Amino acid sequence: MLHCCGSIPDATIFLPNLKKLRLHCFEYGSDEKFQNLISGCPVLEELNIQTIAIDDLKSCIISSPTIKWLTLDLHFPDDCEDDLADYKLQINTPALRYLDVEDRLFQHISARIFDSLVEAKISLNNDDVKDNVLYSNSVLELVEKVCQVKCLTLSIYNTQFLDSSFAAATLKFNNLTKLEGC
Repeated sequence: MLHCCGSIPDATIFLPNLKKLRLHCFEYGSDEKFQNLISGCPVLEELNIQTIAIDDLKSCIISSPTIKWLTLDLHFPDDCEDDLADYKLQINTPALRYLDVEDRLFQHISARIFDSLVEAKISLNNDDVKDNVLYSNSVLELVEKVCQVKCLTLSIYNTQFLDSSFAAATLKFNNLTKLEGC
């Protein structure tokens, strides 16, 4: 685990045997540095990110063919004054079996279909949404991408603008055996 240890270096990072990576209270430096870190871990199976200080990270792109367990707790500190309108989260992890996302930051969320996903916990609470329609569509698309899941815990706060998007959608969860909400 890397905890409160500065930012990702500019140097090439190659950790050929690393299977578990936990980043807590960590400064990412830039989108490119973060992507280089992930791509420098070719056998990574478990990624846990707790974002508190992400000064230059506007697009959190997590792309890895080997990640099976992904935990994201994404938020800014309470005193952050950044405009969050351009922050984007993109998940491309085809081997993913477990997903736990607690997001209070990103307004644009995209992911590929999670064919291997067994369990998902999704908690979205973004008070600073600038474009309700775009965010609603983004949330709906994320929920649609977890349609193969067996166990789903779903918590979406500030739903007044999401109601019409979900009412018009047809969501089909053929494998779902457990559903929880908060």
